Amino acid sequence: MDISRLFLAGALTAALAACSSDTAETPAPGSTQCEGRGKNLLQDPGFTTIDAPRRERKWSSSQHGGTPSFQYSASDGELLIEKTGSEPWFIITQHIDREDIPGRRVVFSADIKLDLRPPAIPHAFKQGGGLTVSARANGKPVVSSVMEHEPHMGKTDWQPVQVVLELPKQVPSVRLGFIHQADGSIRVRNPSLMRVATGDCAG
Repeated sequence: MDISRLFLAGALTAALAACSSDTAETPAPGSTQCEGRGKNLLQDPGFTTIDAPRRERKWSSSQHGGTPSFQYSASDGELLIEKTGSEPWFIITQHIDREDIPGRRVVFSADIKLDLRPPAIPHAFKQGGGLTVSARANGKPVVSSVMEHEPHMGKTDWQPVQVVLELPKQVPSVRLGFIHQADGSIRVRNPSLMRVATGDCAG
């Protein structure tokens, strides 16, 4: 991984960890999931390109530090991320330009299966794994959502999770994906980014 990618990844994760979002909502445990409308705005929701040549990949990945500490793979539409070393975080994301997101209100969702435990080497980042979304405008973070759902820690069967996002008009693009900040593994399937009509999924 080159230094510029490491710097970008570090800045992204610092912004995610430091900022709480006023633009992300998550349903209370046991509540009805929000239903999006129209087509899935994500590219490669089956993770088929993660091992393709770099220019063909729809997902990009990075981790904290320079020592390889995570491994990831995909099979039958499922993404698996496993902790293998000492570094605290790993993230795999997709960048979507603002003009490709019709409407300002969207829902980002996926099914996740967790086998996570607190890290053996403590760190200051939020522990767990799950959905993450960020966006910047004029050099400042204006959308930041990190594992704003339950479950995001422990051992679970497949569970649907989601965040509903209000995207400010000035946001030129949004970056969303999956983050791992614990020991153990996380599996992801059926990721989706869809438009939500005004008035839908009202809190």
